[in-house]
Amino acid sequence: MRLIRLATAHFSPDPTTFRNFDVTIGRVKISGSLTNRVDVTDEVKKIEPPARLLQAEIDLARVPLVETDGLIVIPQDERRACEAAIETVANTISVLERCQRRLATPWPPVAHLPDSENERNQLSSARGIRYSIRSRVAAHAVIKPDAALLQGLVDRLDGLQALATLLSQTHPLGRYREAVRFFEMAFARPITALDKKLAQFLTSGRLGYTRQEVVRWIEPRHGSVHGDRTPAPQLVWDADVAQFMDRIEQAVYDALFNKKDWRNPSHARRDLWRPVSGTADPNNGVFVTQGHGGVMSVQLLDGFGAYPHDLSANLMSRPPDWWCHFPDFVRPVADGELSVRAI
Repeated sequence: MRLIRLATAHFSPDPTTFRNFDVTIGRVKISGSLTNRVDVTDEVKKIEPPARLLQAEIDLARVPLVETDGLIVIPQDERRACEAAIETVANTISVLERCQRRLATPWPPVAHLPDSENERNQLSSARGIRYSIRSRVAAHAVIKPDAALLQGLVDRLDGLQALATLLSQTHPLGRYREAVRFFEMAFARPITALDKKLAQFLTSGRLGYTRQEVVRWIEPRHGSVHGDRTPAPQLVWDADVAQFMDRIEQAVYDALFNKKDWRNPSHARRDLWRPVSGTADPNNGVFVTQGHGGVMSVQLLDGFGAYPHDLSANLMSRPPDWWCHFPDFVRPVADGELSVRAI
């Protein structure tokens, strides 16, 4: 039996080569093409080039077992091997074509390909694939400038530039590294020595920050900066830091406006700016203030925490030998199905 892992790759500018390809990377066979089998909405076609559909296929060591609730668990090792091959292909295209790349997950995200009637019968006895869509919620308000707010930035123009640079980054890892540099500017200490001071400052702002949360932010630092694997044995990439970047960005805003002593280890706070909307804890809790405008964003992630769901890409037709059943309650919202209004 084989596992199929699917992804959409968006490149900008659109590559001039690599229209269709088939390669083998280790145990994984991977093919790519223009997404002629993926239904992409007209609105998406107007704003970005067509995506590539990347299909990774790997032999499973054993037939997946149907658990007591009738659901099948996708084996982690083979899935990760497929994702590593997908990322290798996308990275290769990005480097050779000198273009940006972004990976996402279409619907369905995975499928099984049975090699015998017996394997198909085993799959057919299951209710579907165990899968739980994840989400990341963020909220923020537009900051209205006033004389006191702008005057309060005069002694920290390097922090202002660092935050502007952070906001200009398109990938979580770049945003994370700039946030690390910002906090080191603000407290005049390396980030690895800041868990206590930074947590004390943020806790006093009553936005639900804890020292444990700050420690989680700091852990990826060495692997995000050093490539020699000496300080940290594992390198850090986008997926390792994406889940807490919204909280970090809010903390950066808080420190820029409200840290009393700039370029000083002190955790003293001033009351220059208070957010009227934002996140209240690291578990998607948000707050808004009545009578004030704000922006709320929800990003759906695939059930493996690997890539965002590509809500504009659904396979219009699937090969008849694929088995990719999911429980009826599992399906990401389609593009245009979700809206939020403040009343």
